[in-house]
Amino acid sequence: MSAIVDELRKVAAGLLKSGAVKVVIGYENEAAPRPVFLENAEDAEKLVWNDRCFHNLARYLNTTEGKAAIVAKGCDVRAVAGLIREGQVKREDVVIIGVDCAAQTESGEKLGKCLVCDCHRPEIYDHLVEDENALVEPQTDPYGDVSEIEAKPVEERLGYWLGLMERCIRCYACRQVCPLCYCKECVAEQSLPKWLPRSPDGKGNLFFHVMRAHHLAGRCVDCGECERVCPVDIPIRTINRKLIRDISELYGYKAGVELDVVPPLTTFKPDDPEDAFR
Repeated sequence: MSAIVDELRKVAAGLLKSGAVKVVIGYENEAAPRPVFLENAEDAEKLVWNDRCFHNLARYLNTTEGKAAIVAKGCDVRAVAGLIREGQVKREDVVIIGVDCAAQTESGEKLGKCLVCDCHRPEIYDHLVEDENALVEPQTDPYGDVSEIEAKPVEERLGYWLGLMERCIRCYACRQVCPLCYCKECVAEQSLPKWLPRSPDGKGNLFFHVMRAHHLAGRCVDCGECERVCPVDIPIRTINRKLIRDISELYGYKAGVELDVVPPLTTFKPDDPEDAFR
C-alpha cells in the first residue's frame, strides 16, 4: 500500500470515528476505481487512490444527507467550490480531503484534461494528502485545440461541429455526470415552451451543447467528465474550453479558485469591457 493511500485512509477513518462527518465520499476497487460512500471508520480500508480515480465525486456531494467529507483532486475541488458558491452545499457541511494528482489514465492513455491541468494540487482543502511527484507543469499551449478550430473559416467551423453533432444520441450523459448541472428540470426537456425536438438531430443537438456550454460559462472547471462519458466521442471539452479561455481573457477569472469571488457573468461592473456585450 502506498503512503498516499495509507494517509488517505487515516484521515477518513479519523473523521468518521470522531463523528466529524457522517459519510466519506471516495474511491474503492483498486483495479477499476468507482465511487464509494463510507459511514463506518473501519470501512476506510476500502479507500484507494491511483491514476484511474478519474470520476469527479463532487457530482454526489449535494445528494448526501448530513456533513460529508469528499476525496477530491484539484479539478474536483474547483467543482466543490462552485457548488458552495452557488448555495448547493454549505461550506461548513463539507470536509475537503484534497489529494495531489499528477495525471489520470483510461485505457492506458493520459486524459486530455490532465495534460493541460494547472491545479495538480488543490487550492482549497481541509486536509491535504501530498505527493510531490504529482506537481507537474501543463503543456505550453493549453488551448491549442480551441485555436486550431478557431483558425478555420466560419462555414468550415460550422460544418465541423454539425458533422460531430450528427453523432450525438442525446443520451444526456454529459449533463448527468456534470457536478454543476444540478437543475431539477433542464430546458432540454421542457415542453412549454419547447426549445428543441425530443429526438436527436444535428441542429437540435448543436443547440443543446451550445446552450449547455453557455450555462456553464464562468462555472466549468474543465474536469473533463462530460467528454469522458460521451458514448460517441464528441470533443465536448473543446466547446467548454473556448468559453473558459474567453472568460479568462476578458475578466481574468477562473472558476472554482476562490470561494468569495462571484463569477463575472452573474454580476455587472461599470468598467466591464464593452467587447463582452457584443
